[in-house]
Amino acid sequence: MAATELLTLKAYLARSNTAEKHYELVSGNLIEMPPESPQNAEIAIKLLLIFA
Repeated sequence: MAATELLTLKAYLARSNTAEKHYELVSGNLIEMPPESPQNAEIAIKLLLIFA
């Protein structure tokens, strides 16, 4: 994919199901996100248990 090629939400959602890395769609541009840290995963699980 060219660096200047913008994605639609539909194209992003179709691509994100097959991507190994995690990305965010910002103004049509893909931004690669770092992997989740163990601390962040622990916080997410605690919040899930509180709000589920």
